Amino acid sequence: MFKRFLLVPAFLISSAVSLVAQDFDSAVGAYNAGDYATAFTDFSALAEQGMAAAQFNLAHMYLYGQGVAQSDERAAYWRLQSARNGDLEGQYKTGINFLTGRGIEKDTERAASWFGFAAERGHTGAMFQLGLLYEAGIGVAQDAAKAAELYQQAGEAGLTDAWINLGNLYKTGRGVPQDYVKAIEYYQRGVDAGNDIAMFNLANMYGNGFGVELDIGKALQLLEQAADQGNTGAMLQIAKLYRQGIGVEADGAEALRWYEMAAALDDLEGIYQAALSHENGIGGTVDYTRAVQLYRHAALRGFAPAQSNLGGLMYYGRGVDKNITSAMVWFLVAESNGNETASNNAQVLAPGFTPEELATAQQMAQTCIDSGYQNCP
Repeated sequence: MFKRFLLVPAFLISSAVSLVAQDFDSAVGAYNAGDYATAFTDFSALAEQGMAAAQFNLAHMYLYGQGVAQSDERAAYWRLQSARNGDLEGQYKTGINFLTGRGIEKDTERAASWFGFAAERGHTGAMFQLGLLYEAGIGVAQDAAKAAELYQQAGEAGLTDAWINLGNLYKTGRGVPQDYVKAIEYYQRGVDAGNDIAMFNLANMYGNGFGVELDIGKALQLLEQAADQGNTGAMLQIAKLYRQGIGVEADGAEALRWYEMAAALDDLEGIYQAALSHENGIGGTVDYTRAVQLYRHAALRGFAPAQSNLGGLMYYGRGVDKNITSAMVWFLVAESNGNETASNNAQVLAPGFTPEELATAQQMAQTCIDSGYQNCP
């Protein structure tokens, strides 16, 4: 649904305001009825007259190709016009455009400027984004204290993510005095709002005894809550607790279950750890076939440890037909991604290849890399 507010110059007489408002409402009605052609025509006319709300809505239609050919450039242009004419959301979204460079030349200083305008008018997203820029020193001089101030404002205005970032600053002592108790307070606010990242961070505090008595049980409870919301980091941490028997009885099968849950959500570390577990029989039975399947999935995503281990299984013919050339290819691919184990393995195998065979393997590895891992053995 489009916004229905209207910004017009004060000098317009009341009858003109009424007519323009009717035109705007008519355009909104056409859009909500799915008549994009009419909505586009009407918003265009109003936008050319300088109406900020119409300019913002016109940008939306360009962005999504509704009633007009999709154009990031025209969307950014009309967002900028709406921002200059005082549209609050337009100012925020213009900041996003300058930050990302979508449809407009990237300019982090101008992004910070537009976020600043919107933040001063109470836009919580702008407060948060400006806080991120100050924390990282992007587009502005790095100032963690200013970031903390903005996070505080955004949190008080109802943005849960701001409490998490403020908690992080208090945990590390960046821009504010290090204070674990305050970090816990802000993480708890996020937890109360149902935020899974806050749950994960608070679990870390309990799991390490930062600002609170060490309590693995409480940490596990929070991690499970975060995992229930699909937080794969929490799933991996739970798996680690069960694998190592930290605060719970060691249980490889339970660890593998959590790794597989993370893998099912396409988490690369989860995929890799599940593959390792299957390869080494952690959780019950050795399953090389499943290990190969998982390693390959991660390898084709560019995950070097999985590429190296896939090469190892190919070398030994475990879960896959033995193929020393394919093993070499994956060692070379993993080596190109900085994996030292793969590099060592490639050096060990190299003397067993003829110069022609080694050249073939090297070419196959390069083809694999150049194809974005789409043409690999």
